[in-house]
Amino acid sequence: GSGFVVNSRDAIKFTIRRFEDFVPAYEWRVVEAWHRLPPGLEVSLDLGGGSGSRRARIPQPWQWDACVDGSSSRRRVPVQADSTIGELLQAMQLSADRYEVVWRQEGSGAHERVLDLAWTARQADLFRYSGQIFVREK
Repeated sequence: GSGFVVNSRDAIKFTIRRFEDFVPAYEWRVVEAWHRLPPGLEVSLDLGGGSGSRRARIPQPWQWDACVDGSSSRRRVPVQADSTIGELLQAMQLSADRYEVVWRQEGSGAHERVLDLAWTARQADLFRYSGQIFVREK
């Protein structure tokens, strides 16, 4: 019969990486090929054929659509890295004497934490957890 002839052999080495969530920050961070980017980031791509670098960061300001318990609509408020939780309540025209900002763990809802009014958006990681942070009456 007709078999085939091996003329040469070669070895190829490659690495397989799983996709990972990109952890956003207010400073530029390198985006790797295996990163999944959350929506809302400011992204910079080198299109000039130079280094081919890709970077992303949380824009300043970004818009938080805050969920307020008892309200059918959300309140949009601009957020800077150093905006405090108290300042964000004021921007929503809500009194810190009457309202609090709360983080609730997704799923069971059994774990909650009231955020300190002096915390900044950066300290509270508000961009990352904005869907789990809401405003309610005390």
